[in-house]
Amino acid sequence: MEDIGLNDIQINRQLNRNFFLQYFNNKLMPYNQDTEIFTFKIVKSIENMNFWIVIGFSGNRITYIELENADENLTNDYTNWSNYKVQKKKESHDKWVKKLLGEPDETSNGNLRYDFNWGIVSSYLDPRSGTAAISIRYKYSENN
Repeated sequence: MEDIGLNDIQINRQLNRNFFLQYFNNKLMPYNQDTEIFTFKIVKSIENMNFWIVIGFSGNRITYIELENADENLTNDYTNWSNYKVQKKKESHDKWVKKLLGEPDETSNGNLRYDFNWGIVSSYLDPRSGTAAISIRYKYSENN
């Protein structure tokens, strides 16, 4: 999961912001030049699940990827909010991550965490915001 393939490009910690913007510029939601967080306009399929994808940078370096199940049946909005849908989305994330990565290194408050030398993958539910997502956070050392 260190690499996510999108449109023949591997999204990983070697990807820099400038190349990302050159390649994906017309596939992103509107943003200003100072933005470090980018959201894809359309759903992307990864390993048989459709996701909304957000990618964050710090300067020119990618720091995280957030994946959220794009199943229309699990979509919430202000007019029809449902904790049931959020929980179902979280369960779908957990199942997908476990299929790809096996059992997590840690489970805390229902959130799954996988530790790798290159970063951390987690499936989480934030009850304050009602957000369920899969997070890929990259680690960097002074050498990379």
